[in-house]
Amino acid sequence: MKLTTIFATVVLLLVTTSAFGQKVKVDVDKTVNFTNFKTYGWGGGPISRNPFITKIITEAVEGELRARGLTKSDDNPDIKVTIMAATDRDLQAVGPTWK
Repeated sequence: MKLTTIFATVVLLLVTTSAFGQKVKVDVDKTVNFTNFKTYGWGGGPISRNPFITKIITEAVEGELRARGLTKSDDNPDIKVTIMAATDRDLQAVGPTWK
């Protein structure tokens, strides 16, 4: 019984430690006036390997952009949104490339 309690405690500590170990980096050009942008579109490429995670992220981002008054445009958007997400591994990327 005591061994089970110790094992459960160790597992609980490992799980809670990994939950607080997430790092999020955001980069923004503070000189840009974002009120000039009225439309957005997706830059392409995979967001996550898991389609469920991709759907959650896509819906959340689109909801926030709509709440800020932007509308989705696939033809010629003012800005393009690109997202990369990883779980269970370190993600390192260089980009995006501007054309």
